[in-house]
Amino acid sequence: MKKALIKALLFFLLPIPLLYVADSIITRGLQRSHGLYFAVWNDIYSSRINADVLICGSSRAGRMISPLILDSTLHSNSYNLGMDGWEFTMQYARTRIYLQHNRKPKYILQCIDLKLFTERTNLFLHEQFLPYLQDTCIVNITNRFTGRFSFAERHLPLFRYNNAPGVVAEGWWSFWGNGARQSVQKGYMPYENKWDGSFFNRVRDPEPTQADMAAIQRTTAEFDSFIHYCKANDIQLIFVYPPTFHEPHFSALVTTNIIAPIRQYAEKYHLIFLDYSNDPMCYNSFYFYNISHLNKYGAELFSRRLASDLKPIISPSPRWQ
Repeated sequence: MKKALIKALLFFLLPIPLLYVADSIITRGLQRSHGLYFAVWNDIYSSRINADVLICGSSRAGRMISPLILDSTLHSNSYNLGMDGWEFTMQYARTRIYLQHNRKPKYILQCIDLKLFTERTNLFLHEQFLPYLQDTCIVNITNRFTGRFSFAERHLPLFRYNNAPGVVAEGWWSFWGNGARQSVQKGYMPYENKWDGSFFNRVRDPEPTQADMAAIQRTTAEFDSFIHYCKANDIQLIFVYPPTFHEPHFSALVTTNIIAPIRQYAEKYHLIFLDYSNDPMCYNSFYFYNISHLNKYGAELFSRRLASDLKPIISPSPRWQ
């Protein structure tokens, strides 16, 4: 009986070290990955960005502003931290994590969109956080959302990668140097797509609920904190509203719900606001793949225009002088 019990224990316990080894290989591989949603996080945590110009925002930053184009005109070192599908709460968390691992920038371009002051309820694209659950900052910010990581996902080997075979494969192959090829240019992730007319069904404006108003209050408080941080640390904060396709109802929502409040912030704190909400590009769907996002051609045309407008504002990096 005793021998049988020992054998049973060995049967269950012996694989545990192997599970930890496999977890370590996959996690380290993902931390080296050039995959779409890991590349920027890996640049942040490896302290290899140290940008003079930091671009922050949602996908309207990440898919619409090319750091390489800005650098060529401004003679700067810029980097794009734009996050697909995330509002200011997560954008600001990523900026804070960046500042823990990289030198502070001289300038931050905060891209503005209609949902800036709203809050998600679900942990969108949760896979991007999996390799970094050892960071309490990641755990604390993701704990706010439905689908937050459980104790088992944070502490048991391989449990976090349950039902994520694509992530496991990317981690495994990246560990051995055969993962995804470089597809992100200093955080910039353009779309080649042509106009498809999508998003029109998402621009209605239902009456805000009490929960919506509470979310706006929390987010605007964080936005105020962000502005004060930049002021206190001698970072020049510049607001940028990139072009959106002109559709009367949507454009009216933009003007009332985000352009007007951001103008008030700019006036109150003496900040620059570059507003492209009525740019000629806004009236031609050729430049867009949906109502809120420029396609690659439009994004790079806009990046050149933005760089030209920033040139009188942004000083060249010392290595260019």
